[in-house]
Amino acid sequence: MELSRTLFTWSASAEEVAHLHGETVPLDLQESGVGMIGFWTRRPIVSSSGSPASTTPLLLASHKIAPAIAAGCR
Repeated sequence: MELSRTLFTWSASAEEVAHLHGETVPLDLQESGVGMIGFWTRRPIVSSSGSPASTTPLLLASHKIAPAIAAGCR
């Protein structure tokens, strides 16, 4: 059971990478921003760390490592 849930965790994290995208924001709230559009993206700033328990170490480690890698943390 641990192995199948671990594989699902890695699969779900890899699938979420496709949903990471930037967004556009209109900047015309002030007169100086008329006709301008801002664009931003999410970028990781820190890495994740954790200590897995001894009962299901592969699954618990995957819950920390897979999303961090998918987000681009190093």
